[in-house]
Amino acid sequence: MSARVPGDEVEAKYDVLDRVAARSLLAAQALGSLHATGPVVRVRLVDRYLDTTDARLRAAGWAARIRTAGESRIQLKALAAADEAGIARRREIEGEARPGLPIDSWPESDARTKLLELLAGDEPVEVLVLRQDRLTRSYGGGRGALEVSLDRLETLVGERPVARRLVLEVEQQRASMAEFRAALAVLDGLGFLAAARVTKLAWGMAVATRGIGDDGLPALPPVDGVFRVDDPTPEVGRMILANQLTTMIDRERVVRTTASAEDIRRLRVATRRARAAMRAFEGSYVGLRPDRLRRGLRRFARLLNEVRNLDVLIGHVDAYREDLEPSDRAAIDHLRSTLEERRAEALATLLADCASKRHQRLMASFADFVQSPAGDVAPVWPPRARRLSDELGGWIWTGFEGLVGWRPILETADLEALHELRLEAKRLRDLLQFTAPVLGPGASAVNGGLADLQDALGAMNDALVASRWLRSYLAAPTTRLPAGHGAAIDRFAGTLEDRIAVARALVPAAWRRVAGATGRRRIARLIGEI
Repeated sequence: MSARVPGDEVEAKYDVLDRVAARSLLAAQALGSLHATGPVVRVRLVDRYLDTTDARLRAAGWAARIRTAGESRIQLKALAAADEAGIARRREIEGEARPGLPIDSWPESDARTKLLELLAGDEPVEVLVLRQDRLTRSYGGGRGALEVSLDRLETLVGERPVARRLVLEVEQQRASMAEFRAALAVLDGLGFLAAARVTKLAWGMAVATRGIGDDGLPALPPVDGVFRVDDPTPEVGRMILANQLTTMIDRERVVRTTASAEDIRRLRVATRRARAAMRAFEGSYVGLRPDRLRRGLRRFARLLNEVRNLDVLIGHVDAYREDLEPSDRAAIDHLRSTLEERRAEALATLLADCASKRHQRLMASFADFVQSPAGDVAPVWPPRARRLSDELGGWIWTGFEGLVGWRPILETADLEALHELRLEAKRLRDLLQFTAPVLGPGASAVNGGLADLQDALGAMNDALVASRWLRSYLAAPTTRLPAGHGAAIDRFAGTLEDRIAVARALVPAAWRRVAGATGRRRIARLIGEI
């Protein structure tokens, strides 16, 4: 088939995980072999979906919407699921609409005729309102072979947005199917896009009626995310937590679909940062709900760590395997197969938890917490400052003191102790990143030093976790290996232990760049500028 059939809509949709990267994609002059035919165009669309009170249109397999972008059009689409490649093909009919007037008084069109037929004399009601801020661009020859749009989608209840979603949509238009599929192959390879499994209509209806998506995850209203240094500390914390929860939900939706090593890493980072935000602002909240959230996030993080640690070890295996002799390679290949089996088991446990009622209750409670102004706020007596400007400096200095205190034992600390130093550095860095909007330019230099310290400690910890797993695997009474495999795996563990020593040697210098005289002056200036 060379192009789409007139009257058919052929498209694919992706959930966007990185808005900046998606905008950069749209700004590029080519998509695969297709070149842009014009500039990026910005438009706002408002879609008002219609049905009868007993959902007659939906039961008949149709969706009807009045789309307004300057003028109003009635659009009817046949409901159809996407195929395995993520391509949806739907019958589409449209015509001029005149909202506020009886449908039979609208200008004649196939869409008006079909809508009246489906209504069978009943009056339609508005069941959903979606607002889209769209950036769109055409690629290909002539009038454009296909169209790519980046849609910031909002579900409205009344005039209030209650949830937001970012979607990249590709419509075939005049492209051949080969060109269309080639463009999708380019997009499929981008880490910041994930094939959308839920249509805009289904997502919007779930949000409007239940406040959660079809996957059981909450749909949050848009988060402003802008706070000032003189804002109340508990509400700043709640705003930061809302952002972290939104990211966590986005990452989890992807993991439920693909669960690649990078997808797991991103969800683990999002969950860690949500826990870090709870810890950074823990003095602001009190009660059963914050405590339950902390416990629930800690439990979920453990399940993620099981998968992530195996992914890291598999990465070490792949890197080590490249330069091996054939005799050792067989042993390492056998080890990799074992690791893949263990990862599959750990991933199955994680995904079962994601689908559980317990996890859904955790996420719903988290969503309710971040949307409850003044809820769970810790009382203070005698009265003391509760503005961010009055508390942030003390928090930063306390975190810095936690690093400075390592001076006497830094050269002799064992690996377990240095893991605690890594956590101290992470906590301070997280606090600075969360509150970056109200910090001066000096924050970037402090963060740079903390990142170097984290990298040295992180490389050491990753190699330590991997080598200990291997030693435990070799020592387990249930491990049965072919002749010679144990010695090859032992050599691999020894290589990782050598890496631990190399990373350990870098720690003192990285620590001095953070906690030495220059680091002290940077922290002092940073606090003084709050």
